[in-house]
Amino acid sequence: MSTLSVPNSFTNGLNPDAGLMNANFAAVKTFAEVESVQRDGSVAFTGVVTFVASQSIPRCSAQAKCLAGGSSIPNTGNFTSLTFTAENWDSNGFITPSSTDMTVPTGLAGVYLATAQIDAETSTSTWRWGIYKNGVSVNQASFGVEAGSLSWVVDCVAGDIFRVKAAQTSAGALTTSQVLFSLVRLSL
Repeated sequence: MSTLSVPNSFTNGLNPDAGLMNANFAAVKTFAEVESVQRDGSVAFTGVVTFVASQSIPRCSAQAKCLAGGSSIPNTGNFTSLTFTAENWDSNGFITPSSTDMTVPTGLAGVYLATAQIDAETSTSTWRWGIYKNGVSVNQASFGVEAGSLSWVVDCVAGDIFRVKAAQTSAGALTTSQVLFSLVRLSL
């Protein structure tokens, strides 16, 4: 980060020269134009920014879980929605118990962090997991181990529906051990 420096210094009690004073003002103006964010965003900031919130963001979040034996995943390779068997927390009615859905409530549009933490019944190289928003896959991964996680930052509007889905192609159906799915609003 650059440091502001002015070309001239002055002594108390003496009248400053207008030309020298104007040179200092020009240095401050140049520094502000080059080293700070402009209102139109045309110049990148090079220092530390401290934000003062002008509007509070209400705590809006939920976490649902699928416990051991919660969802049986057939060996078809097709994605199956996981049923949430319990809530860890739900600040605003995101979760419908014993459902596959987590829905953004009315009035809570914003930017959200969606995170799925997955523990499988057994280690297999055939597990595939995905986070879906309104029926469309937004983040998928394959895990060759028993556990993994997916995260995604997404713009949401009221009524957006999220699901966590799994697929596998082992010799038979497998059951999830535990799946946690969280939706946390980051900003309006």
